Amino acid sequence: MRLIRLIWVTPYGALSGVEAEVDDAVLVDGTITAGAGSDFPGPPGRYRLLGEELWRTMEPNDPAPAFLHESYEALLEKWVNSLPDAAVEVTIVARVRDAVRQLVETDLSADPQAISASPTVTTTEPTPQGMAVIGRSVVLRPSRSPRRSTHALDDAETPGRPVP
Repeated sequence: MRLIRLIWVTPYGALSGVEAEVDDAVLVDGTITAGAGSDFPGPPGRYRLLGEELWRTMEPNDPAPAFLHESYEALLEKWVNSLPDAAVEVTIVARVRDAVRQLVETDLSADPQAISASPTVTTTEPTPQGMAVIGRSVVLRPSRSPRRSTHALDDAETPGRPVP
């Protein structure tokens, strides 16, 4: 059994969800269907498994696989900046965090139904080009197409951003 989160956006624009234990086969399948008329507290319909980078960003201190209701899709805003040496790490982390926050603010102002679903998370990681600071944040927005898989949305990149 594995702990998962089922999440949805309420009619008031807030993020809500429940935790449940499921068999590992649910993770392989990647979808959960909640029927109408059940005791399930969320909206009926399909919930799709988000990519690991998305759910780890949404709950960095307590990550668990997350399934998002089909009415919304997840976008990962990501900014990568090289780290030339440890002496400038604090400055680079602040720049990356500010860049990610600006991307999220742009998303939110472009779509009034979009919501921020995570903190801005920064990590320092090795890349083939050397060490880099990577900033991440998750934004949820109404699905453009209810049948679109959220698996493909776990690594959205904006052209022109440095990528490791």
